[in-house]
Amino acid sequence: MASQVLLASRQRGGPALARLARPFPLTRAWIWEDGEAAPDQGITRNQVWDGALLLGHDGCGMYWTLVVTGTHRGQTFSITQRDAVSRSEPTPAVDSVPA
Repeated sequence: MASQVLLASRQRGGPALARLARPFPLTRAWIWEDGEAAPDQGITRNQVWDGALLLGHDGCGMYWTLVVTGTHRGQTFSITQRDAVSRSEPTPAVDSVPA
């Protein structure tokens, strides 16, 4: 899916720009690998790319995106084959480590 988004983003106009204009659907992280239901009813895994600009990847299926629409506008999300997680918000595991 991400390779299709990257390929489409190289085209002028077309589906990539239309997809960027759609609102980013998530209101919180979604880990579908564990069978977790979508945070909002009716969201599909394919829709997590709506409103998200692909910034790059780390290989192994981890893609970094910048959310450009919706309630998380301006935040970065990592999207993998198992989840979509905000990387702009503090995480409890990191924040609880003593300095």
